[in-house]
Amino acid sequence: MAHHVISPRGKKVTVRDIIRLTSHVAGSIHYDPKPKPEHEILDAFSKRLSVGGLPAGIRMLRAITRVSLRGLQPLIEDVRVRYAP
Repeated sequence: MAHHVISPRGKKVTVRDIIRLTSHVAGSIHYDPKPKPEHEILDAFSKRLSVGGLPAGIRMLRAITRVSLRGLQPLIEDVRVRYAP
């Protein structure tokens, strides 16, 4: 969660920051109409940069999800083997 992923305007942004951006600023479940100042820089960056038709923050969240699922794959397989009908 503390892994540094980008540095817009010299501010280090972590995986945690990306997740918080999408949940509190980008309109997800915990939407806050008055975002914290630390989210404003990342939100502006995300809106300016589009990757594959999506805002940068959302695209990074997709990449974070892929990496997380890859890391969890051994656990997922273990659960499948233990609890398969």
